[in-house]
Amino acid sequence: MTDAMLAERDGGTAWRRIADELADAIGRGEYKLGDTLPASVALAERYGVHRHTVRQAFRHLAEQGLVTVSRGRGTQVTAPRLPYPIGRRVSMRTNMGKLGIT
Repeated sequence: MTDAMLAERDGGTAWRRIADELADAIGRGEYKLGDTLPASVALAERYGVHRHTVRQAFRHLAEQGLVTVSRGRGTQVTAPRLPYPIGRRVSMRTNMGKLGIT
């Protein structure tokens, strides 16, 4: 099945569906902080898509801050980034409180 056929069947792009499924798996704890996700070739075979489609899903997850992609080390689950504004009138206590960290 081609990427286009998969996208048409599922009502969206194949890389988005793969990214969503991996993000859900990370959220459920199937992949924990520091775990390495399966290789793009293995996931491509599993989903019946080209490895570039899986790499696009990895890029999307990296943009969301869920994973880091390192050549030779694979794609690893990372801690989510916390937004922290920096400026003249910044109170660390206030910013941490807004993030729910006390």
